Amino acid sequence: MPELDAGCAAAAEFGGTQVERAAYCQLRRREYVSLRTLADRALRADPESVRAHYLMGVAQHLGEANLAKARFHLEKAQDLFETRYGDRAAPGDPEFAVFRNTLLELVWVYGEMDMHAKKIDAVDRLADRMDVDYSPLKAWPLMKLGRFDEAAEIARRASQSPLSFFRAVGRTALCAIESEQRHRRAAYEACRAAAEPFVDHPSEGAIELTNAGAAAEELGRFDEAERLYALASRRKPEGSVNPYGRLVSLYLRQGRFSESLSAWRSMRDYRSRRPGAHLDQQDEAEAAMLGAMLLMLGGELEEAVRITHRWVERPDRKGTSSATVEQAFAGLALADHLAHRTLAERLDEVASYSPWGLWFELKARAAWHRVQAWRSGRKVLRVLSDRERLLATLRPEAPGSIEGPTWLDPWVIDLVGSGVARSVIQRNRSGETLPEAVAEPIFQTLEATAWAAAGRWDRAGSAAASAFETLGPTDAMLKVRAALIEAKAAERAGDIDRALSRWQWALRNDAGMVRRFGWAVPVVVRHPADDPELGAVARELAGSPRFRSARWGLVLRVVPGEVRLEGADGSLIRRVRLDPPDTEDRTERVRRWVHQAHDDLFRPVLDFTQGDMRSLDGVIGGGFDAEDVLDQIMDGAR
Repeated sequence: MPELDAGCAAAAEFGGTQVERAAYCQLRRREYVSLRTLADRALRADPESVRAHYLMGVAQHLGEANLAKARFHLEKAQDLFETRYGDRAAPGDPEFAVFRNTLLELVWVYGEMDMHAKKIDAVDRLADRMDVDYSPLKAWPLMKLGRFDEAAEIARRASQSPLSFFRAVGRTALCAIESEQRHRRAAYEACRAAAEPFVDHPSEGAIELTNAGAAAEELGRFDEAERLYALASRRKPEGSVNPYGRLVSLYLRQGRFSESLSAWRSMRDYRSRRPGAHLDQQDEAEAAMLGAMLLMLGGELEEAVRITHRWVERPDRKGTSSATVEQAFAGLALADHLAHRTLAERLDEVASYSPWGLWFELKARAAWHRVQAWRSGRKVLRVLSDRERLLATLRPEAPGSIEGPTWLDPWVIDLVGSGVARSVIQRNRSGETLPEAVAEPIFQTLEATAWAAAGRWDRAGSAAASAFETLGPTDAMLKVRAALIEAKAAERAGDIDRALSRWQWALRNDAGMVRRFGWAVPVVVRHPADDPELGAVARELAGSPRFRSARWGLVLRVVPGEVRLEGADGSLIRRVRLDPPDTEDRTERVRRWVHQAHDDLFRPVLDFTQGDMRSLDGVIGGGFDAEDVLDQIMDGAR
């Protein structure tokens, strides 16, 4: 072992053996691998060393991101100290700094583990046993425990603190406290107040600006939210927030698929620039879910299911977020539900033009995915059995809903049932505080979905028509849903012109919604009479579950080198350019062209690379640098 370097600043104050002091120097340098190695050496030399257990706790927290082991070693250090020195320490005592640092590290570990009562207890221990006031750190756990009045009182005091860190803690907590109580206007004002000092700051404020963007979203101010997220994305990474993730969700909501893919790539890079890995568990599954939704919308269904199926049982910890683990779990389960059922629909399509031997295999796979979709749906229902959670989920921009993109929310209606959903929507309408122009189109879309689930197409069509006319560009995904419901209702009512108009609009904006619904597009299939190969392509397409024959329908035209979906007036809706034939087998050529037509007709054009597909599941990155925070607090306490 080379000579140990224990000559850093504060090593003498930290005390202990040469190895322990050298380990502390590695901590100050953020060399966590060396810290762990030296801490392990110190523990083997003295398993009852307070300092060695503290150092190993920090190494496990900041270096290994192993919160359970970090908690074990830090609590062991605390117990050893109190057994040996009593339950109090004063500045100047040899063990003062070690005990203080141990309790501070426990504050962060307990918070990240969603152990909020223990976090409060650790802060109180600092005050009771060391006469050090860290009470601002109690605001967040009190909020997480639903003790809003106590949390708000502490947060207001903290927001006036002379310490900049405590001021930021207090203002951020006030923002979350108001939001979680669904005081939208108050939350917006609190979040904007917290963000204001950072609007023109060159590097700080990622957390505050992201929170302000979320509060703007809750008021329906989506352009402002986008500006704030963009500002936050240009600040250095802080905490577990990722403003690019917020942008991905916003762009998907608006149907801006290419921009959402670009934002996801930036989100991945942003996570990789975080200084540590100890907060990965706060947003890792969320990042994976966003990637899976991008893959699903882009038609990469096998990849999407692989990710959602893997992560549905691994929800994020939510200690640093105002959301809960249950919300995160339900959001993942809903995404998995939709991904499995959509892949099942795609497998049915492939089966329709496959030979018999492969047909049975594909149908069996589709059935398996439908079972998995049902299982994930049951997981969603377990969370939505909480009445308040269900109310929040079927309400526009409501904190407390299941976590995930807003456009996913209507899919819960198929799970909870039409009658329950309509009752919830009616109750939510009566108490809604958002402006009617923002809330009512969303309620109408939800209501249309509920009536359609009940087979009441007259009521569904009326609600969908109102929603379609009033939904703005921010809710493009919901507008496609409304358009398809109105199209089907109009068709049943005999209003063919309206049905065709809505089919055309929906297919131009998100044709993949047809597959997610499991519906079939009404078409007239046409092809050159003198080309038997293109005739075979046309017959296979006509036999697909994604199309149905209707004399008045859209035109599905198969021509040399192309499959075209056209309006009844001849206008082009979607076009697939078929690849040149690369096989002598005519049957195989036909199948490949039919497969390509299904792939390209029902997805937006998104340029995924193989690296994207691997990284969507890899989810790299970390969290904020706790040492910086500890340094600020310690400096303020001296």
